[in-house]
Amino acid sequence: MSLTAEQEDLRDAVRGLLASDPARDPGAAWRRLCREVGVAGLAIPGRYGGAGAGPAETGVVMAT
Repeated sequence: MSLTAEQEDLRDAVRGLLASDPARDPGAAWRRLCREVGVAGLAIPGRYGGAGAGPAETGVVMAT
């Protein structure tokens, strides 16, 4: 399966954020992922304030 441009951007954002976290603190990394990339709301429908992404985008984040 090939990724769309948006999925590649999401993957790159998550990878970049995790690579730039020198402390390797999972709590700090999660907070940054939520604040800067919005991963906590990724699969939440847009009408409820989330990103409305599907399983493919969730899988991209989880595989990173």
